[in-house]
Amino acid sequence: MAFTYMAVMAGTVFLILAYVYFYILYRERFMGIWTISWLIFFVRIVLFDYGPFEWKNSLVGFTIYQLIYNINGLTFVWGTHIFINKPLKKHWTYAAAGVFLASAVFTFGNLPMTYKLLPPALFGGIILFHIGRIFILSLQIKGIGKYITGSAFILWSLLTIIMPYTLGIPWLSPWCYLTAGFARMVIALGILMVYHEKTRADLSDKETKYRLLAENAVDVIYRYRLTPAAKFEYISPSALAVTGYAPEEYYADACLLHDSIHPDDRPQFTAFASAPCPPGGLPLTCRLIRKDGETIWLEQKSVPIRGPDGRFVALEGILRDVTARKNMEQLVIRADKMNLVGQMAVSMAHEIRNPLTSVRGFLQLMLRKADSKAAKERFDLII
Repeated sequence: MAFTYMAVMAGTVFLILAYVYFYILYRERFMGIWTISWLIFFVRIVLFDYGPFEWKNSLVGFTIYQLIYNINGLTFVWGTHIFINKPLKKHWTYAAAGVFLASAVFTFGNLPMTYKLLPPALFGGIILFHIGRIFILSLQIKGIGKYITGSAFILWSLLTIIMPYTLGIPWLSPWCYLTAGFARMVIALGILMVYHEKTRADLSDKETKYRLLAENAVDVIYRYRLTPAAKFEYISPSALAVTGYAPEEYYADACLLHDSIHPDDRPQFTAFASAPCPPGGLPLTCRLIRKDGETIWLEQKSVPIRGPDGRFVALEGILRDVTARKNMEQLVIRADKMNLVGQMAVSMAHEIRNPLTSVRGFLQLMLRKADSKAAKERFDLII
């Protein structure tokens, strides 16, 4: 019995320290709740399972034991539901309250200890079986970690359910405690294994999504390494549609983009590449000659990547075809010029019309006073 006690205690302390370390390292909420659950479990086995208190024959002691037992189970299932991103239903809390009341009734009825421990044992076993089922069936990850952890939870649930019946069998009870301690060790290590498998799967899934986002983007996304040798580390497939050159051609020739820039814009492009615009700055707009000889307008925005020593080591950026926008701007400029010409014509016509109106009026007056037919014909001609 002493060996069993020392093994369970040492294993539990090791697990708590491991969970505290991983919580500090990753700051995951479910990891913190699991850590609290293992701490509550440690307090329970120290004070009650192997402790000096005679809680089994004390109403207050048995009540405290029930509270710790139920809280321990609820925190563990709560952390598991957070781990799988599913809310914990309220019926677990109602079930814990019902178990507590049933144990209280058995306690007041002065029934044997087996009956007093049966409700919390059943409740704990159901919780553990539920958690084991979650790990085996609900986790959509690859690896054997979830099967190992789920099987250990189910084994622990069975041992928890039969625990009240082993109290009267001196040779069986220590072996059940030892087996349960081994199952808890496997569970704790298996959960860490599942966590790392899930983290790796999440990272792989995010990487796939980001890669699909980059590869399906209309704009050209690239990363250009400057040291130790300049080359394109990545350029999205949209480069073929925008520039006419395939990504493989850019990987083979680090100067291809620079050489494709219109000769008149290359000095500006080189200066921009050596000192990219800061966040919020204006992008560079320049001309590029496509592989088929067509000239297009590109808008480039880049972010400098610096190494640990602060040196400029890479360039990440986006190239956008803005030819249609540039053509539209030219049309707008032409329209503005035509509008200006029209305004000038209206102004000139107004300036000419005013004196001509005065001249016409005086001519009409003079026409009325004209005596001869020849004078009238001249005035009509002038008007």
